Amino acid sequence: MVTRTHSRQVPLKSLVLSAALVVLTIGLVIFSKRPKPVIGPGMLPPEQTKATVAAYKAGGWVPLQEPDSRFVPGTIFQAIPGQFPQWLSSLETCGVPRDVLNPITNDSGSFKYSGDSTYGVNAVLAIHGVTAGPDFGVAQTVTFEQSGAGASGIDIIKVGEWLIKNSSTFSPLCKSYLSKPSTYVAQDSYRVARGTYTLKDSKNAAVSLKGLQMKILNLSPDANAKITGDSSLTLIVPVYTAVHRAVYAHDMLDPGRGVELSYADEQINQGLPH
Repeated sequence: MVTRTHSRQVPLKSLVLSAALVVLTIGLVIFSKRPKPVIGPGMLPPEQTKATVAAYKAGGWVPLQEPDSRFVPGTIFQAIPGQFPQWLSSLETCGVPRDVLNPITNDSGSFKYSGDSTYGVNAVLAIHGVTAGPDFGVAQTVTFEQSGAGASGIDIIKVGEWLIKNSSTFSPLCKSYLSKPSTYVAQDSYRVARGTYTLKDSKNAAVSLKGLQMKILNLSPDANAKITGDSSLTLIVPVYTAVHRAVYAHDMLDPGRGVELSYADEQINQGLPH
């Protein structure tokens, strides 16, 4: 007597589905091992930034979230409690001539910040001409080394006298912005003439910007920075890292009323995230 065995046939559709699930699982495992990119414009946990923030606060300055080339003296900015100052515009945009706003070295204090600062890696993407490469997610933070730094400020009396003589210069739009709450004008800005970023990974190790295996950053021909070392990106334009003597913006609308200007530095610092 011959016993026949029958093999069980698996439907083709089931085989295809199983293979697809295997490929998907492998892909998810590989993807999960890749460093996650930093989300947001340079924000880091307080434990990584508190030394920098504390140093500026102790010197009477309001620290910015990250170095910013736009925060020149005369900048109009907003400082909402729970956030770092946000750039809006400038008195120059509102019609004040550049020669009236020409910044000068002032005596706002002997404060000098000489330590390295830590920012989120997205700080480098704020630089003109610098964009993320395909491997940008490998970098997580940057340290910022500064030199040639110090206070730079506008002559507030000179500006006030110009405003008195040209009170009708401001457009309705500028007046509306200057009238908004939590809006200020920076009389002084902390200017960094030369700054260098060093990009670091999640283990705080320097990331190579010249490696052949990874492409971290893309630089356009007119970028405001250049790669100066294996892990270093050096700015070729000044940036600003803090502001001082923040004038309530609405005071700029009526400089001839004879009231002494009020500064909001302490109030703004108390409202910072940390």
